[in-house]
Amino acid sequence: MNLGADQVAAGEVRAGIAYGQEALRLAEAHGYEHVVAAVTANLGFAYLVDGDDAGARRLLISVLETARATGEKTFVHVAVLGLALAVGTDGDPAVAATLHGAADYQYERAGQAFDSIELALRASDHARLRDALGEAAFDAAYTHGRTLSQAEAIALAVGTAQQDPGPAPAVTVPAFHSGPADSLAGPLSARERQIMALLAGGASNAKIAETLFVTPNTVRTHLDRIRDKTGARNRAELTRYAIQAGIEPVVPAP
Repeated sequence: MNLGADQVAAGEVRAGIAYGQEALRLAEAHGYEHVVAAVTANLGFAYLVDGDDAGARRLLISVLETARATGEKTFVHVAVLGLALAVGTDGDPAVAATLHGAADYQYERAGQAFDSIELALRASDHARLRDALGEAAFDAAYTHGRTLSQAEAIALAVGTAQQDPGPAPAVTVPAFHSGPADSLAGPLSARERQIMALLAGGASNAKIAETLFVTPNTVRTHLDRIRDKTGARNRAELTRYAIQAGIEPVVPAP
């Protein structure tokens, strides 16, 4: 994901969305199909960061449907990952884990690396899905996803649409924060920022405790306070908040 990534990484999600929408309008007006696909995929991720999973799903499915209709498959890997993340928030965790395996395989086939935002969202979702499914079930679903052909991955991802969510809204404001984007990290203490950075990097509560030399109960207490301050309800929303607040994800040592 490149278009508008600087804005999103700095917490300026709405600015990134507005930038992407204008770029999409121009690309469509001039018939630049490749650019349309790229911008649509980027906008899908911007909506994910903004907490609008329905809008993201609609945009990303359109990328895959266009790929099947026109053969423009440059951004299939991005759309499959985005839909894995969208499904992970409100759908079948086994399907989400399968799509994650498919997405990783498609990224490898495309010779593409994950950018920082993709890595943060992916790591958080993997951790949450492992908690929901258990290690064995997650690994089985993920491994199965890696065996899917591109056509099979597209079919599975498109099939995750529970219903037509309607047109994506122009700009949405996440329910779990208020105030200007550049002040989002203000309510958090230095220790809370450390915890958010590790959480955004995919660390479990136990790993955060080990890294910071505190007890798991202390981590849970900090996370309860962070949720009270931010309004974020779960790991996915906490990760989104960290990205919007400009907190760099930290992947702890093994």
